[in-house]
Amino acid sequence: MSKKQEFKLLEAAIKYAEQNNGGIELVKAFMAGAAAFGIEGEEIPMELKTFDPEAVVSDIEIDGVKYVRLHAGKYDFRIDIHDAPNLMNWDDANKYAEDKGMRLFSVEEGLLMYCFKDEINAKAVELGGEALREDEDYWSGTESTRGYARSVYFGNGNASNYYYKYYGYDVRPVA
Repeated sequence: MSKKQEFKLLEAAIKYAEQNNGGIELVKAFMAGAAAFGIEGEEIPMELKTFDPEAVVSDIEIDGVKYVRLHAGKYDFRIDIHDAPNLMNWDDANKYAEDKGMRLFSVEEGLLMYCFKDEINAKAVELGGEALREDEDYWSGTESTRGYARSVYFGNGNASNYYYKYYGYDVRPVA
């Protein structure tokens, strides 16, 4: 997406938020959704018009293991409170998540996590885990093209399309 397109998208997000009495959280949610849906210019799909930026971040314990739970609109999933012990390529990241009985988050879930990262981080630390890193990309389970997968950067919410699967990135499984 070009800088001009990004600016037009930001303008549309601000206009949309103002029309719907939303604040910065709604703008962040819109931008995350727009990135997830590959929106350019002022196109606003129905999914975003009805997106509820409110979320409930809580904790949940299953079989003695603690997780952060994120419930936002149609999304309801649990998040591991720890990153994988080291950076991994995409195939190893999928295997790591699967071995834990979990999976890699979708791009949409990752962008929701970005929107509510402060609440997720606070809850994860409260439960004895660690905050999402803002200096590394995290693998998503979303493939883009053959040999490539998407990632989410929690420093700015960027959802990159074209990372070689052999690159090493952080992993935070969800279920």
